[in-house]
Amino acid sequence: ARVSKTQFRLVISLIWLTGGILGVPFLYGNRVVDMIDDKGQRYPFCYSVNLTRSQLKFYRWLLVLLQYAIPLTVISWVYARMGVALWGATAPGNAQTERDANIMRNKKKA
Repeated sequence: ARVSKTQFRLVISLIWLTGGILGVPFLYGNRVVDMIDDKGQRYPFCYSVNLTRSQLKFYRWLLVLLQYAIPLTVISWVYARMGVALWGATAPGNAQTERDANIMRNKKKA
């Protein structure tokens, strides 16, 4: 099924909105502070000042889940379904051993 332009724009807008919302805790919780190294030189460092360790840990695990685990699971599931569908499919027409052997080799490559 084709997606209309309105649906396309809505999905793209939701993706950007979700990305922006997921970045808000970093904006709220982190500040650039001046640190001093062993030689007495100052350097900027991004430091968590408004979030506790447990909040930061929860936020990081949430990002791993939303940005890595769920997409990996969905993509793996879709590819597995495609593989099962392609592997079980037969070529249309009369059976020809040479053609069928060629199709089987192509399926194995995929």
